[in-house]
Amino acid sequence: MVGRMSEGNDVSGSDFAEMEEGDNGVENEEIWHTQKAKHKRKKSKQRTESSVSEAEGETVKMTEFKIVLKFVKEDVSFGKWNPIKLTKEINSLVGKVKFVKILRDGSLLIICNDVRQNERALNVKRVLGENVRGRILDDKKYVRGVISGIPPDVPADEIKSNISGGKVVEAKRLKRNKNGERSDSFSIMLKFEEERLPDKVFVGYMSYDVRPFIPPPLRCFKCQKFGHVAAVCKGKQKCGRCAGDHENGKCEEGAPLKCCNCGGGHSSGFRGCVASKRAEEVQKIKVTTGITYAEGPDASQ
Repeated sequence: MVGRMSEGNDVSGSDFAEMEEGDNGVENEEIWHTQKAKHKRKKSKQRTESSVSEAEGETVKMTEFKIVLKFVKEDVSFGKWNPIKLTKEINSLVGKVKFVKILRDGSLLIICNDVRQNERALNVKRVLGENVRGRILDDKKYVRGVISGIPPDVPADEIKSNISGGKVVEAKRLKRNKNGERSDSFSIMLKFEEERLPDKVFVGYMSYDVRPFIPPPLRCFKCQKFGHVAAVCKGKQKCGRCAGDHENGKCEEGAPLKCCNCGGGHSSGFRGCVASKRAEEVQKIKVTTGITYAEGPDASQ
């Protein structure tokens, strides 16, 4: 049996803050003062070694080995598999693990017991007959921001290698829609290994203000509501064009446009829809305030 299996919202570093390595400052301070006590040197030394040992043990205890498995096929979710079969499959592939959780996007978080088990989980290629990809989930803090005014002919990788003012681990050129066609914009999305966005960065001598990156809200292509994806949807199938109880593209001839979310005469994907605008506002609030999906307002309402 797997130690624990649960289904819930997506996981970030902040969701597992309680499992990160804690601050050992108090123990280190105790070690420092103990070493200064000369009149009880032998006892002091024993206490110091004991404290160091305890600190090292605590570090090992707090280290988490996290792997996320995701199906290669976009429409396949771990949440739709028999939990008993899935448990047996995990035990067979990697052994009994510490914790398992189905994430918001339908992928599977596995917390392993040690490094070897972590490696086995990372190398899993198939689960229940389906191809999967594995990745390490680290506890580093990342924030994403945007800078604008970068000509489209400047490669994003060149920007990344010539930027200063923050630890940038990824740079990506954002797209824009113009006359129905997608093209490169003058904006670059930057991923920082930082807890907070810097106010500005430098590309060579040039300074650029950094603003928060607001990703588009999630919209389910099964029920058409906002805030989740089809892989984990438990709602009824709805057409994004006519709001009928069928898959997209299978409308009756002459069926008028109707939005599933507001009832208006447009498709559910129309950006001008009041429901879409509300979802964008909710997304902005969540990004700028740092609250989680569970804490924030419901984008589907």
